[in-house]
This record gives sequence, structure tokens and C-alpha cells, in this order.
Amino acid sequence: MKTPTEQLGRVAGWIAAPVFAAAAAMRHARALHPTGELFEARVELGRPPDDFAPLAVALRGPALVRFSGALWRTADPHRLDVLGCALRLPDGPRGNQDLLFATIRRPWTMGLALLTTHVEDYLANDYFGVSPFSLADVPRRFYLRLRPLRQGGDGEDRTERLLRALDADPVTLAIDASYRPRSEWREVAILRIVRSAARDELRLRFDPFSTGRGIVPRGVIHALRHGAYAASQATRRSFE
Repeated sequence: MKTPTEQLGRVAGWIAAPVFAAAAAMRHARALHPTGELFEARVELGRPPDDFAPLAVALRGPALVRFSGALWRTADPHRLDVLGCALRLPDGPRGNQDLLFATIRRPWTMGLALLTTHVEDYLANDYFGVSPFSLADVPRRFYLRLRPLRQGGDGEDRTERLLRALDADPVTLAIDASYRPRSEWREVAILRIVRSAARDELRLRFDPFSTGRGIVPRGVIHALRHGAYAASQATRRSFE
């Protein structure tokens, strides 16, 4: 059941929707995260504590991973930016599960994230779900984090560094969960990126409300996304 705060956030998101539609029309791309790199991956069980074992099981299986910058089309290491990492977990009991992460710890740190994000290397940052999630068999709402287990390889920009890291070995990131937004993180699964994906990433639409594995976004920030994502994606469909 949605809380009053979540309902208010959903209304505010629809009020702001025309802004995101206009931005998508001007860019002929996503309003945010306009371009990125797409990869095939798998999520493997880690060593989750008992209370997060259902989450680890829900995450397990094949995945698509998209790394991107939020503001710019090119991976310029001299421009301030926020980086994102989106996961698609296909073939859940109710369809796809999409999970969106960014180098933003909490909603009110968005401006600070522009200064703290290491834009030169995708793998030099932790990525956060920003607002909480729920799953039927987990006792409380929880937060998610992606934590790279090594940095990228050599290269002139973050895309080249990521690809060179992948040439050497699969790129691995821990998927951590916590009941607190800033502490007590516990590893529940491992995301293992194995190869570049041979599909058109520009036509791939991630939806934070695709909850095929039962992992449901909660909180006001997630609620705000309803209108923003719908408006941006409808605009993109109009010129594809």
C-alpha cells in the first residue's frame, strides 16, 4: 500500500512530467542518461544473512547491465556528472525486474554527487538505489547498493577503461543490502559482467516499476519517477 508521502510524490512527478518530455524531445534521447554501454551479465548467490536470503534468490539469474552518464552524451573525464548503472533481470514470475542505481547516496545529496563521482572510471564508484525497496519475504524495507570489486583498466575515458577491464576478466560487483540508507551493508549477491551486449541500447527502456521478481520501489523519490519516466519514454517513441 502506498503511503501518503508516496502518493504525494507520484502527483508531483506527473506535474513535472512535461519538463522531462521536453528534454527528451530536445535530445532525441532519454532526458537523463542519454547514452551508455550495455553488457550481458549474471547475478550469482553470495553469502547473504538469513533475512536477506529471499532477496538473493530473487536477484539470481541472467541480467543486462547499462552503465551511463546522467548529463552528457560523451564520456568526458573533465565534466562533472553523475553516473548510473541500470540492471534488467528478465524472466521473473511477473516479467522483467528493472533496478536503477546512481552515484547518489540519498536524494538530498544529488548536488554533492556531482563533486564526489569519479567520472573517469565507472568501476571507481559505488552505486545506490537512492530510495528503499520491499520484497514480500524480507521483513522490512531495505536499500540496495552496487559495489565494484576492482577498478577499470587503462584508457582515456571510462568506457575504454571498462572495456579493457572486461577484456582481462569478468567484471564483478557486489550487490549489498541494508535496512539503513548509509550503514550496515551486507553482501547478498554478486553481479558478474561477462561480455558486451549485441543489441541496440538506445531502444532499451528501463522502467523502475517493472517488478517481475517482486522487488518493489518504495519512497517518495521512486514515486516521483512515475510521471517522469512515462513522459520521457512516450516522447522517445514518437520519434523512433
